[in-house]
Amino acid sequence: MSTHSDTRLSPFEITYGKPPPALPQYIIGTSPVEAADSILVTRQALHSKLQRRLLKAQTNMKAYVDRNR
Repeated sequence: MSTHSDTRLSPFEITYGKPPPALPQYIIGTSPVEAADSILVTRQALHSKLQRRLLKAQTNMKAYVDRNR
């Protein structure tokens, strides 16, 4: 979760007044409904992809800032 350096709160907490809900890890095949299993697997893959992209963006921003210091 990303928090603001001064407020130490996430944008979600500032907006809704509570911490964001956790997204539990889904274990493939634990749902007896095939459609639900497919949706949850897709959601898990998207979440992982977003985490990788955000980390890459943070790394790029840090490299840019460090280069100009």
